[in-house]
Amino acid sequence: MKNSIHGVILAGGKSERLGRDKALESFNGKPLISNVIYAISKHVNNISIVINENTRKKDLSFIDDVSFIVDKFKNAGSLGGIYSGLEKSPSQNIIVFACDMPFISGEIISFMKSNISPKHDIIIPETNGFKHSTHAIYSKNCLPIIKKQLIKKEYKISKIFDKCNTKILKEENINQIELNTKSFFNINYDTDLDKANQILSNE
Repeated sequence: MKNSIHGVILAGGKSERLGRDKALESFNGKPLISNVIYAISKHVNNISIVINENTRKKDLSFIDDVSFIVDKFKNAGSLGGIYSGLEKSPSQNIIVFACDMPFISGEIISFMKSNISPKHDIIIPETNGFKHSTHAIYSKNCLPIIKKQLIKKEYKISKIFDKCNTKILKEENINQIELNTKSFFNINYDTDLDKANQILSNE
């Protein structure tokens, strides 16, 4: 479909820094990944969850109305997950999220989608000099570039930005949509989880 976009959630990580499965970590009364699904479901045509192996489906069997995609390139990190999600997507564009983002903003998603154009292969927000590669839009035009990098075992996502037609969404433009957005906040450590719960209690 011309204006369709496919939602892709990366949930194949080992969660080594947190020490347990981030996707299943409880937040606001439900698993973190359920918070992500709820936040994006109104803004995408369909949702896939990228997992590292088929056996992970059992861990996530409580989730309805999503499809599962098994990583084509094993142990290739988020870049491998982006590739697998893009390759299997029924849409030309996917919007990618990590499974550990508790405050995803619908307004920011709408702003990102409004920038979709045949001229752009990647649409990525940048705040504090950091490009949020797991809160970004990717086109199927990226597939051959990502594949070359994966074959070379170069898993750093930022290396594809200069090789693709990348549009950076600057912080000042993001702040016009939602000032000091928490949409890019993610959970890596227990301290991040504590901070997220504190943010939630103050809302």
